[in-house]
Amino acid sequence: MESCTLTPDISKLEYITCMPGPLWPIQALGVRSAGVGKVAAGWRHARGHVADRANVYWGYTGTIRFRADGTEHELHGGEIIYFPPGHFMAPSLKDSEGQYCWMTLCGPLAVAILEYAGLHKGQSLPATKCPEDKFRQLLELLRRPSPDHARIADLLAYDIILSADIRHSAARAECGYSAREARACIDKHFTDCDFNVDALAVLLRRHRTGISRSFKAAYSLSPGEYIHEKRLMRAAILLQSHDWNLERVAYACGFRDPGYFSRCFRRRYHLPPGAFRLKQLSESI
Repeated sequence: MESCTLTPDISKLEYITCMPGPLWPIQALGVRSAGVGKVAAGWRHARGHVADRANVYWGYTGTIRFRADGTEHELHGGEIIYFPPGHFMAPSLKDSEGQYCWMTLCGPLAVAILEYAGLHKGQSLPATKCPEDKFRQLLELLRRPSPDHARIADLLAYDIILSADIRHSAARAECGYSAREARACIDKHFTDCDFNVDALAVLLRRHRTGISRSFKAAYSLSPGEYIHEKRLMRAAILLQSHDWNLERVAYACGFRDPGYFSRCFRRRYHLPPGAFRLKQLSESI
């Protein structure tokens, strides 16, 4: 068993780790460690390779920043995120300030249970308020390792995951509605050259960060990427169905600059617009 209470300045971290063994047997889903933390500017996440367990972080207040597998992550209050075994954690260069809880899980079904609950590797999801009391119960069980306490800790971890799924499902319904609303707005306005994510936020009367987060969670791409793809798809249709010049096609799809349109089109379809049109015409003969 490893225990730590760290208090640099006004930051405070408490965590306990129990290694698998006779006093702490690991079954299908096993708790390896748990912790609660309150951090201030200047705090940095620990660095290291996490080879044999999944990390689950649940934000309570503020914003916690760290890097996982070279990607920067932000965890806000009311969000949950997990990383499967085999990831590398590193500190962010940006400051964190807030509170969060975490647990590490191992066992042959740990990843399957987390994924089944609706969590996705490295993706922060809305989960409302963090159940800090349950994480503190895990700490108490880990402080007094025994087979009975290991079993209770496993059940408590499963309960935490279930509560995340319930809260995430409710938040996901609202998040999904916001994403559908944003998508409908994009479908209506994407041909306007002045339309972008900022304009979308104004029309929906929402902050662009929240729109982007819910949209990407629902559709696996950002609103900006979706706008761009819609414009290029429309361009491909117009090039096949109209004999307009490239400037008119570009403007009709929401591109103000024909040169930029041509570069984007070539990256997407691996042909410049003119060659794409000729190819489609030749194949239709």
